[in-house]
Amino acid sequence: QIIEEAGTRSQAARAGFLADCAAAKVAAKEVAKEEKKASSTPIVKELNTATTTSKIVKTKATTAKKTTSTAKSSGATGGGSSNSAGSVSSPSAGSSTSTISDANNSTATSSASSSPVILLPPLITKIFGSDDNRWLELYNPNDQPFDLASSTFRLEKAKTALDPSIMLRFSEVADIQYNSGSLISPRGNFLIASNKADESWRTQANALALNSGFTWGKSGYTFYSGTNAISSPDDSDIVEKIGFGPDATYFSATSAPALLDGSYLGRKKLVDGSFSATGNNALDFQLFPLSNLTATTSDTSASSSLATSTGIIASSTATSTASSSIAINSPGLTDVWHFDDCDGSSAQDSLNAGNSLVLPSNYLFDFGKNGCALKLTDSNTPASVTLATSSPLDQASIAFYYLAQPGASLSLFLNHFGGEAWQIDLRESGLQYSGTGFFGTSSLAIISDNAWHQVTISFDSQSQAVILYQDGQEISRFTYLASWSLADFSLAGNNILLDELALWRRTVSSAELASFFQIGQPFYTADLYDYSAAPQKVYYWHLGGTDSQFSYNTPKYQSLPAGFMPRDFSYDFWWRNSSYPNDGRIVAALLSGDDGWLVASVISLWYSRWNFGTQGGLLYGNDPFIPQDANWHLFTLTYSSQDMMARWYIDGQEVFSKLAVWLKRPVQKIMIQAENYPFELSDFSLWEGALSQEAISQIWAAGRPFSGS
Repeated sequence: QIIEEAGTRSQAARAGFLADCAAAKVAAKEVAKEEKKASSTPIVKELNTATTTSKIVKTKATTAKKTTSTAKSSGATGGGSSNSAGSVSSPSAGSSTSTISDANNSTATSSASSSPVILLPPLITKIFGSDDNRWLELYNPNDQPFDLASSTFRLEKAKTALDPSIMLRFSEVADIQYNSGSLISPRGNFLIASNKADESWRTQANALALNSGFTWGKSGYTFYSGTNAISSPDDSDIVEKIGFGPDATYFSATSAPALLDGSYLGRKKLVDGSFSATGNNALDFQLFPLSNLTATTSDTSASSSLATSTGIIASSTATSTASSSIAINSPGLTDVWHFDDCDGSSAQDSLNAGNSLVLPSNYLFDFGKNGCALKLTDSNTPASVTLATSSPLDQASIAFYYLAQPGASLSLFLNHFGGEAWQIDLRESGLQYSGTGFFGTSSLAIISDNAWHQVTISFDSQSQAVILYQDGQEISRFTYLASWSLADFSLAGNNILLDELALWRRTVSSAELASFFQIGQPFYTADLYDYSAAPQKVYYWHLGGTDSQFSYNTPKYQSLPAGFMPRDFSYDFWWRNSSYPNDGRIVAALLSGDDGWLVASVISLWYSRWNFGTQGGLLYGNDPFIPQDANWHLFTLTYSSQDMMARWYIDGQEVFSKLAVWLKRPVQKIMIQAENYPFELSDFSLWEGALSQEAISQIWAAGRPFSGS
């Protein structure tokens, strides 16, 4: 639901973004008319994914920023000039011409009648901080160069202060030293390192930060990028607001994870290569190990000797090609249920195969904090596990993440071999615990805010206490004197998602729990997937001649003896409605055994349907996307577990997408069925990996193979 809401916000932001663009163009013409100014920047290009904080760098008619920001706007020291009007590049007010810089730094004079042109400001895509080795990376989302030095673009930061402080003003020579010019190449990256960083970092950087404000800690900070001086968390000049760490005061929707030694905070990449920009820091950013950083250089003349002893490669055109997360390896961790089974009647213990959690039939899987999560829907029917080896409860810890809806509840039952049992009931009103001879309550309560929270119950024999934590902070404790072993446990609940259930055979310290929550990553043995691998075609059928003919309502099957169960997959085929204007309807489905469709595309002039797993599909009437002709067309379906999105394409263009939980069941059959009138089919391919928009467009542009057949 949090992803769906982010998607809704993103759609609203997209509409707002387009409206902003139109308004900006009108405003720009007025500025050109009244002040006779022109901008030095290229025309606006829309981001692939709209962000709820999307702003465009544009010329403004105003002449001054708020008085509270005058000092920040004008600059603390001498050097370059700052433009308080907020334009990308413009002369002083009243001037009739402006200087326009191109990619080669040549100049030309713009006439008074020229309209200022608009572009999107850079995105922050990577943040790293360790001692003095602090750096961050910007990305230019435009198809033309972005000149940092001639813009009013800036970075500011805050921890608890309402009025953030300056990190960098890119037009101020006192703030920044450009090593290779101030242009960010189209769709390129720009690395900025502290001037106090190690030499290996400084030599890689496109620019060095000279401002003493270019510092931050690992948690609790907020970065702002803006088109002018920023004086509050809701300042109209803010482009992005990125808070990281659970103690961050300001953030967009939910804060991103805290920084961690050996890792950087990176913006996620979507399957089509664009950056995630939902307006939710927790959804847009995650921790990546430094070893993931690799680079490709689009300019073959550029130096390739950028590797350092740290193994990091960076340049203005560097792109990250790996996306695996960091897993937490904690000593004494004996059982972990990640719930990444995503389907079925049990949840596997990834550390102890004999300890599967048996699920009631009415429990489902849903989108989790990491991968899938267990959706608890019945407080009276628990999921249960009998441990192969009992766990002494005088030295043990149990932790889990939850995401709750209003009215949520969760009950945990801990059972002893001798029949003694504990019951822990967690509600929005607080926690209640009971057992043989004792009863008590705690202020630890379910937080129903559509965000993930972590609860830990820690048994400590030394202090003879049970300690209750939420989000890494101790909430309460109570005395417990008995000593017995945990034989089995069960859990039940309503309106709540559960993820990353973990059991330690030791007492986990408060410092560890705080760090676990700050890191926010799955525990060790999580199924970390490498998204950098290129999709591979694993099955292909040409279907020429009579093989391309299908009888009415008589399905044809193709078995896959070895099964096919990749995490990400695609299939594509060429279809021609040879019966047009009648409806040559085709059903193309992937099956697991004989238990129904896993994935299906029903292509029809009047009755199209797209199905994914048990989650259903979208039923159209007269589908506007289906071609109304008798020509050959390419149909493609892709699934990416990175953003949990199924996408359908026609002739290289995306026409429909749906959030979908990873199937995690083998594809054992392919079924093709004709409904209504005849059609023709050829070149059916099954891929391991999610094809990108670019790859699908290339397949479409190349045309149907064996087109003479």
